[in-house]
Amino acid sequence: MNGPRWYGRELPVLRTAGEFPHEDRDFARRYGPSRHHALHLYDYAGTIRVGGDEHRFARGDLTITPARATSRYHLDRPGRHLCVHFLPPTGRAGPAVRLPVHLPLAGRAELARDRLRWIAALWRDRSPVGEAAAAAALLDLLLWLAQSARLQQRLSAGPRTLAAVERVARILTDRLHDPIEIGRMSREVGISRNHLSRHFRARFGVSMARYLLRRRMEVARHLLETTDLPVSLIGQRVAIGDPHHFNKQFRKATGMSPSAYRAELTVRPSGSR
Repeated sequence: MNGPRWYGRELPVLRTAGEFPHEDRDFARRYGPSRHHALHLYDYAGTIRVGGDEHRFARGDLTITPARATSRYHLDRPGRHLCVHFLPPTGRAGPAVRLPVHLPLAGRAELARDRLRWIAALWRDRSPVGEAAAAAALLDLLLWLAQSARLQQRLSAGPRTLAAVERVARILTDRLHDPIEIGRMSREVGISRNHLSRHFRARFGVSMARYLLRRRMEVARHLLETTDLPVSLIGQRVAIGDPHHFNKQFRKATGMSPSAYRAELTVRPSGSR
């Protein structure tokens, strides 16, 4: 069975959000058909049957049962799950994205868990602002899940590898101001260097070194545009302390020197790039 679709700018309408116990065994109880999509993030392992398909899930996995589908469970042991029920889209606002029926999250499960708990807290507020914030947070989560599923399929990578690639990208972004030895990244995330390099390039289209340099140049441009820091200090801020090397890398990225880039800002029309 295909997963539900959503549209990139349509806010979902929540009907249930929270954390609930679950103890079904032997597929004895049937759920649905329902008007709602049902999103679950599990703290236990088991098997779900959705329509005619069967999915084995682990702790930390996520499923989305489409509206008007039936589901049954067999759990290895009783447990709890985070749950959000929401209505299918009524329009076609924004790009269509396909949501997964089953998505292993591995190292991304804790992030999804935090997001779902925040959505539930907002929804329980029952105020117009809380409901609007919960809908916006759920839309953001749905798009993130759709993108994660698309990338996982495109890269032909398991959830552990995909989580490692995303973790490396976060590490590189978080440490822009410090010297980084790219070769150590594989040891830090626990997969081989060749495996990491291949899947990182497939995910981002560039090597880890090139990705890091691009991010550093983005920060350098931001500092040139928004501060009066000397160019030499900006180079140090992005861990390129040699002024000549910083100038060379910046010129490669933008086509002009840092000083020329900053000077152009003073004559650039307001709102132009």
